[in-house]
Amino acid sequence: MNLNEEYRRHIETLAREALATFGKVSEAAKRRLLEDEGIGVDALAAVNTMTAGAAAQRLNQISDENRAGFQVLASEPAIARVVAENPDGEQRVYYICRAAPPPGVVRGLARR
Repeated sequence: MNLNEEYRRHIETLAREALATFGKVSEAAKRRLLEDEGIGVDALAAVNTMTAGAAAQRLNQISDENRAGFQVLASEPAIARVVAENPDGEQRVYYICRAAPPPGVVRGLARR
């Protein structure tokens, strides 16, 4: 196998891994968009009627921000792939996203 063939195979392996990761993130974000009903005041253990309006407003804001982030991730799962190496030579791959990634989808996702 010549160097060009080896290089091509390496690129194909990286591309498959990246596309698989993009697919997982995008699908998880789409699933969260379909499932997410937002966070309501009823999620709180105790509601103070004096501050319930402000709490509800903040919870709505958080839900809106989460939804906007999932919409971004559904169409643009990541913007960069970074490989970090520790002093022992162990490598770890990180994907950088524009929004907070859905929890538990892919290890190594980070928000820019």
